[in-house]
Amino acid sequence: FLYGPAEKKISLVGLSKTPIIQNVSLQELMIKMAGFRYYVGLDSGISHLAGCMGLKGLALFHQSNPCYWRPMGQINSVSIEKNNPASWDHAMQQLLKEVPAK
Repeated sequence: FLYGPAEKKISLVGLSKTPIIQNVSLQELMIKMAGFRYYVGLDSGISHLAGCMGLKGLALFHQSNPCYWRPMGQINSVSIEKNNPASWDHAMQQLLKEVPAK
């Protein structure tokens, strides 16, 4: 998982065995992303980069419309309500079902 300042509302509870990337340069991130099996992030430039790199994954949308702005490639888009914690919890549960097993 890539976890930056914009993702601070996403709970990391239950993800202790999942690698989480944070506080890296763009160059370091691209090197790490080349080895990803699955990408998860908010509607951001990094999600679009993941799509252009051909990664499979999930982008969470809350302000913009994924029908118009979703990343290219195999990044699925999910709409969430920014200030509704239940919406975020539901999205995380869906995500845990989608992430491929090791």
